[in-house]
Amino acid sequence: EKMGDTINDLHQYFDFGEFDRATAAAYLHALAAGHELPLGPTLVEEMLNRVGWLIPFHLAKYFERVRVICNRERRGADHVALENAWATMLEDHGVFRWWDERLSRLYGRDGERHSQLILAACARNPNGARRGDLKRILAPACQEPDGRLRELLPILCTDGYLVFVGDRYRFRSNAVREYWLRRGGKS
Repeated sequence: EKMGDTINDLHQYFDFGEFDRATAAAYLHALAAGHELPLGPTLVEEMLNRVGWLIPFHLAKYFERVRVICNRERRGADHVALENAWATMLEDHGVFRWWDERLSRLYGRDGERHSQLILAACARNPNGARRGDLKRILAPACQEPDGRLRELLPILCTDGYLVFVGDRYRFRSNAVREYWLRRGGKS
C-alpha cells in the first residue's frame, strides 16, 4: 500500500487535524525564508484563505507552485503569482490523485459513481449541500438513496472529502473542492 493510504488509515486511531492559522502562517513563512522568497502577511493570508483546510501537504504544494513561478519569471511573490500558482496546482492531477484513486479503489463501481454524484453536488456551492438535496440527486441512480447516504456520507467525511457543518455537507478542503469542480466531478 501507498504511504498516503497508510497515513489516512491511521486517522481512525489518531486525530491529526490541521494546522491552526498561526502555525500554518509560520509554516509558509518558514518555507519562504528557506527559499529566500519573501511572503508578506497579506500574501500569506491570501494563501491560507485559498487553501482553507490548512494541512501541510496542500500548503507545501501551493508554496512550491508559487516558488516555481517566481523563479521562472524572475520576480517576487505577488497576487498574480499566487493566482497563477493556484491555477497550476489545481490542474496537476498528481497533487490530487489520491482523492480520485481512493474512490475507485475502495468504494467499488457503484460506490464510486454514487460518491461522485454526492461530491459534485457538494462542490457546486462552497457551503455544500443539504442531505435532502443529496437524496434527490442520488435517487435516480439508486433504489435506496437514504440507505446509500447513510453508508457513504460517514465514509466521505472520515476520508476527508466532506465535513458536516450546520445542516450541510461541504468539502473539507477548498483545494479539493476547486479541483473537483474543474474536472466536472469525475475520476
